[in-house]
Amino acid sequence: MNQRPLPLNTVSSIRADDSDSFIDLNRLTAILARRSRMAAVCVIVSFALGGAYLLTATPVYTSQAQILLDDNLSKYAEETPASPQSAQQADTQISSAVEILKSGELALRVTDSEKFAENDTILNPPQSVMSMVKSAAKSLIGVFSSRPEISEAALKNGKRETAAAYIQQALTVERVTRSSVIAVSFKSTDPQLAARITRAYANAYLSDQLNANFDATERASVWLQERLTDLRQRAQAAALDAEKFKAANGLTSTRGELMSEQQLSDLNSQLIVAQADSASASARYSQFKSILEQGAENAINNATISSGQTDNSVIQDLRTRYLAVSKREQVIVQNFSADHPQAVALRAEKAELSGQIYRELEQLTANYRNEFEVAKSREASLRKSIEGLVGNNSQANQSLVQLRELEQRATALKTLYESYLGRYEEAAQQRSFPIAKARIISEAGVPVAPSSPKKTMVLALSIVLGLMAGAVIGGFQEFRERFFRLEDDIRSILGHKSLALQLHFSFEVSSSSGRLMGAPPA
Repeated sequence: MNQRPLPLNTVSSIRADDSDSFIDLNRLTAILARRSRMAAVCVIVSFALGGAYLLTATPVYTSQAQILLDDNLSKYAEETPASPQSAQQADTQISSAVEILKSGELALRVTDSEKFAENDTILNPPQSVMSMVKSAAKSLIGVFSSRPEISEAALKNGKRETAAAYIQQALTVERVTRSSVIAVSFKSTDPQLAARITRAYANAYLSDQLNANFDATERASVWLQERLTDLRQRAQAAALDAEKFKAANGLTSTRGELMSEQQLSDLNSQLIVAQADSASASARYSQFKSILEQGAENAINNATISSGQTDNSVIQDLRTRYLAVSKREQVIVQNFSADHPQAVALRAEKAELSGQIYRELEQLTANYRNEFEVAKSREASLRKSIEGLVGNNSQANQSLVQLRELEQRATALKTLYESYLGRYEEAAQQRSFPIAKARIISEAGVPVAPSSPKKTMVLALSIVLGLMAGAVIGGFQEFRERFFRLEDDIRSILGHKSLALQLHFSFEVSSSSGRLMGAPPA
């Protein structure tokens, strides 16, 4: 009764047209007004839940320290400055430092140094509801299960590892952008404890770097010391073998040369001088010998030549007297005559002086002959000595090759020993002057405000989530409605004019025709 079939395609087409049209602000405003109460309820509930979370959540405090990795810190302790690192090497070094700070070994060191294995805040931290439920379940299960007795040492070690694991879990280590700075932060419910652990971690890292450098230098020093002992013994043995071989083969040397070589060099120098002396003596002897062979008559003229080549004062005096007598004779002959008695006496005196000069020349020639013979004999003796040394030196040269090999081996071992000795002294110096290539640029302070939960963010997020929940619920209610609210909806959907509006109107779909049928409620 009062039912009329309504084609479904009509409704679909009308709604399609509505969707393609411009947004109806009046309808949207009406929807917001109708659902504002639901949205307000959702916001209030979400805000209340956020407030409850803030009241029940345990505040967590974060303390942070910053460590700078700087290789220039050790440049004053190193004799040779280190070469600058490439970008890849710097990244590798920083990544290694981050992993060291995250390592369990460093956590155990911090635990031991600060005695965190006895700290109840670390061993029994505040637990969430889920954690409390899990702990209760484990305790209940443990009542019905038997566990072996744990020794005191194992219990102490377990507390130590538990504290270290807690510290590792709450620790955050990260690189600050692309710099060489590493940020170390720790979260805890106790601000004092957070600052204490952060400072302990920073100091533990610096101590770890110092200990690592010291241990490496110590191991290098021990190895170098053992190596030095072996090299010193080998160098001494090699030098001793060379000296024994030299003494056994008569290869005595001074100033880096063999005695036989020095003797041969000296004899060659003496032979050169002897040859020069022999040549000079031979020339003088030959000259004076040729003067004597020309006879006593030419002795006066030849004596003039020889007087310039000898230092014999007798011949010079006799020649001077001879020239004076000759001059006087010429004067007498020019003034008187050649038969003058004084001229005759002067000629006799000249003959006597000429004989004396000739005899002196004979004596000088004999002396020069003796000098020439001595020079020739000395030259021959030097040649013979040189020939003997050359023969001996040829045998010594064969042994010298082996000696050179022994000396080279001894020199190489000595050089190697000196090199290792220098490195050992450098290592010992670095061991006594350790410097870490890192420093703390920002000390960990005690946080004054909790880092989580953040009240402003939680409350703002609660309001946003409440509005979103209200929008979703309101939209779902609008989509599920099956009645008309406006007269325009009746005209647009049913295609009829309305005489009056009822409070409710229901729809049903005809099973036979598949049409939408509208009818008032009974």
